Amino acid sequence: MTSTELRSIFLCIAEGEVGTREQGGNNRGAAVVNYQRATWLDPAPWPWCAAFVAWTIREWLKFPGVAKTLGIEDVEEWRPKSAAAFDYVKWAAKRRLKILPEQAPVKAGDLVIYDFSHIGILCE
Repeated sequence: MTSTELRSIFLCIAEGEVGTREQGGNNRGAAVVNYQRATWLDPAPWPWCAAFVAWTIREWLKFPGVAKTLGIEDVEEWRPKSAAAFDYVKWAAKRRLKILPEQAPVKAGDLVIYDFSHIGILCE
């Protein structure tokens, strides 16, 4: 599986969730709870941006061939489980993933961490 194929699968999973809305109040709803379950925190009305990223990575690693292509033996140990945006820098560094400088151009499929403690996946 090529890096382009890996990125395409990741993007397909993330883009499949476009349009998801909170229900019943801020940081609430069935989809939000589902994302939050991908982290080490119990679901509750807390900001879920990092939970969405954790969920997307977890689902991506379930896709046939992804973990094997990446050389990941223990998916649960490797994948992020944090609910904090800034923790993803440490997570990536520990796994020797490429961390771009702040002003670097990004492309679809990159994780983007903002100074105000928000994380997302660039889809376009």
